[in-house]
Amino acid sequence: MCHPPYDASRVDITLSEFIARLDDVIRKGGVPNNVHLIVKLDFKNVEAVQPSLDIINAHSLHAQRNVEVWLNADILLGPGHPQKSRNPTVPPHEFISLCTSALPTCTLSLGWTHGEGTPLGYTPHMAQEIVAVTNTLKQHVTLAASAMHLYATPTSTRNELLRHFSQQDETTRGRRTLTLWGPAPFLVRRWFRRLPRDTTYVDVAAASWKAEFAAWYIALWRLLGYHDVRLL
Repeated sequence: MCHPPYDASRVDITLSEFIARLDDVIRKGGVPNNVHLIVKLDFKNVEAVQPSLDIINAHSLHAQRNVEVWLNADILLGPGHPQKSRNPTVPPHEFISLCTSALPTCTLSLGWTHGEGTPLGYTPHMAQEIVAVTNTLKQHVTLAASAMHLYATPTSTRNELLRHFSQQDETTRGRRTLTLWGPAPFLVRRWFRRLPRDTTYVDVAAASWKAEFAAWYIALWRLLGYHDVRLL
């Protein structure tokens, strides 16, 4: 298994083999009772979804104690793409329907596609789209957001995303969380350490000097009162 771009030299195990081995370890008591195991699958093509869900169901992995199955896909067009970019390869409603039908107790890890260009940050339209797609879902949904892009998002838009996915109320308690990924400069790390720990997952890496500079640039403008500035 590997993350695109595909490289046959890196594929040394199939999903079926991986799930079978994991299931065997769990059934033989190889995972301590105090360990909460999350199995996360990232989908880059909708054609791979149903066969993968069939494999998970065949082993009843999601029914094991202390095991969660997370299903991730970039379902909406995000920042850094040319205006005429094609739609994501995993359509949102088809992906959600397949996952919730096959695994009603799964966690949906949903986010945007990301290009390598600028501007940094999520737009109000991107935020409105992801909220609209997830608003009526009863499953646990974690927003998979780039740590750098979320930090660079205009303050009002970022606060709306945090309110929906991180700052839970009685209607969303236990069903909405935030997952931050990707390179994270010093200022970004300092910022997300203030987020609620019980609703925030972090999977970040070191950042380049360009990303460090961008974070300081954004912070400076915000210090001057320009909270909706975006780095173009």
